[in-house]
Amino acid sequence: MRMKPNRGSQAYQQLIERFSDAMHEFERLGGYTMQSNAEKVLSGLGFSESDFHKKVKAFSGG
Repeated sequence: MRMKPNRGSQAYQQLIERFSDAMHEFERLGGYTMQSNAEKVLSGLGFSESDFHKKVKAFSGG
């Protein structure tokens, strides 16, 4: 059985702060736009949308 976190504890507050810092860093690094940016690059290189999720070894020379 899992215990409910003690939201007033110092450990809980530290965990929330770490999570918040990680989310801000993810956003700063472009985490929310990473996939669309990668798709734009792939399209610019001549890949079709159906190629986006293929493994590298599926392509010639991969």
